[in-house]
Amino acid sequence: MYISFGQIVCLRNEYSAEMKYTKGVLDKLIGIMTSIGYKVRFEKGNFQSGYCVVRSQKIAIINRFYDTKSRINCLLDILSKIHLDQETLSNDQLLLLQESGFQLTNSSKLVA
Repeated sequence: MYISFGQIVCLRNEYSAEMKYTKGVLDKLIGIMTSIGYKVRFEKGNFQSGYCVVRSQKIAIINRFYDTKSRINCLLDILSKIHLDQETLSNDQLLLLQESGFQLTNSSKLVA
């Protein structure tokens, strides 16, 4: 699947097997969402995909009963579908996204 969002292009494949599914990584992904203006909430809900995104209010709601790995996968899925501007992300955040399966291209775009 090929999705274009302005400065970022996401080719959604599998995420990197090298990535660790820890609470620290989850916190860093939440930090990325916060830096691009989204609020992340973990609440009870019956979401078919495990999460719900309210784009008009920039809120991502993830099923609170999910374990850390599932929460990370939900956040990565959300990040692959929304506009990411590299200028708003720090080098550490870009590095985490690269470790998660996203890749920087020569044209300063991010690919997942």
